[in-house]
Amino acid sequence: MTPDLLAFVRELFTREDLPGHGMQRVDHGEHIVRALGEALERGVEGDVVELGCNAGLTAVLLQATLDAHASHKRLHVFDSFEGLPPKSTEDGATAFEAGGCASPPEVLLNTFRRFGRRLPVIHPGWFSHTLRELPPQIAFAHLDADFYSSTIEALREVYPRLASGATVVLHDYYDPTTREGVPEGVRVEDYMDLPGVHRACAEFLADKKERPRVLLFNGWQNGQGILRKD
Repeated sequence: MTPDLLAFVRELFTREDLPGHGMQRVDHGEHIVRALGEALERGVEGDVVELGCNAGLTAVLLQATLDAHASHKRLHVFDSFEGLPPKSTEDGATAFEAGGCASPPEVLLNTFRRFGRRLPVIHPGWFSHTLRELPPQIAFAHLDADFYSSTIEALREVYPRLASGATVVLHDYYDPTTREGVPEGVRVEDYMDLPGVHRACAEFLADKKERPRVLLFNGWQNGQGILRKD
């Protein structure tokens, strides 16, 4: 990661005046930059997608990373811009509700304009209507779908389009089936705000070769998972 990109990550996720502040942390941004950068350096075919973009902070970081690598890949972003869908029993006792985390597309556009970045291809609407518009080949995907239904819907559409060697970064991903990144005496379940994400991943990938691994920050599971397509 270049010093300029590192500084940009810190600016994006520490400035309290930016819309969407607090939804991602600096360590989340650093993992995203490294994962996308590695995919670009390996020459993985396809475009870059983000499912669940909110105010556009991670989306503008994805574009900044593409720019830093002089990549001509297109960035596609998908969001209802109406907030979260209805939750289901698979989402457990999450405090998040339908309609939460809503942000209109104008906010995302303003984020890109503020930082002078190329605008992404925006696909507004619920995943059930828009994911048919995914590019035919995907090199990198950032999935921030929050609930079980939207996560499994995203995986069903993204997975078959992943190029060989493509990377998926999963937000709000904790893994209660491993003790990696879990201190003694701590239960992962106690700090999983959105348990439907892991449930969707475990169900969808049960018959697949690939398995996500948790990402860490200061030795702890940091709420991100990473998956590479074989």
